[in-house]
Amino acid sequence: MAPFNGWDEYWQLDKYESTVKEELKTRLRSEGYTVPNRMLKGELVQMQQRVDCGHICYEKCTDAELQRFVIDRRLTPMTPNSHYAAKMALMREDARLRFGRFVNLPAELRNRIYQHYVSEFDDILTTPTQPPLARVCKQLHNEVLPVFYRSRKFHIVFERRPARGSGPTTFRMDSRTALFLTSLSKESIAEIRRLHVRVNYVRVEDTRSNEWRWIYKCNLKLDNSATGYRLKVKPSKKTYFRNQDAMAVELKRRFAKVYKVICARGSTKMLGLADIHTLRRVVEEVFE
Repeated sequence: MAPFNGWDEYWQLDKYESTVKEELKTRLRSEGYTVPNRMLKGELVQMQQRVDCGHICYEKCTDAELQRFVIDRRLTPMTPNSHYAAKMALMREDARLRFGRFVNLPAELRNRIYQHYVSEFDDILTTPTQPPLARVCKQLHNEVLPVFYRSRKFHIVFERRPARGSGPTTFRMDSRTALFLTSLSKESIAEIRRLHVRVNYVRVEDTRSNEWRWIYKCNLKLDNSATGYRLKVKPSKKTYFRNQDAMAVELKRRFAKVYKVICARGSTKMLGLADIHTLRRVVEEVFE
């Protein structure tokens, strides 16, 4: 997926809107499904989403295996020649799976489940809402969100403000970044360990189309290394201007100072909204 997937799309199943039927048929047949040529695309998408969810392909199962699944789920026992009926019953049961004792599991096991859950999301997320599992109840909210914010990389954007006369160059968070960060609690921001920072600007000749073009991409990772952080600054290859490489070096040097302050706070290396604003001011100073 692309780095920006909308507020909620990052956790939703792929709808395969741009995938043609023949490609879906090929994928499903490679997974062991029998796919008639007359199947509608909606039916193919539902089958492919079963694969994406990791459900069993019952067509590969023997009658004895199906009978065991049916008994374990307390469904109507199979009768001779009821392979198809059992398969459909199990698929319907898959669609309404429930587990009412999740919170009774040991905390360590729940945490491993959370880690597996968030690992399925894209590595870089732009202005995401809270994952659905964190909205189930207060306990899961408190347990899931720290894992979510610690494990994903969050994309934030600084964009140049339109110049006013001969005033200094100023930058601001773009609207999505500002809305995302201000919606987070201090505790959630403190859990963030990785940032993907993009610095945007608008060239004069692009004003009519208002086309944003990025100058630098910066990756920050707070870790347990000797320095406490890792930092990379990547200049744009498509948008070149005078002293671009020298400014990239200066931007990296000044960003590093900010990260050292964060790392000096102790083993927690807690990030704050004020640190994000400090990074924005650093960009302004470099572009003065």
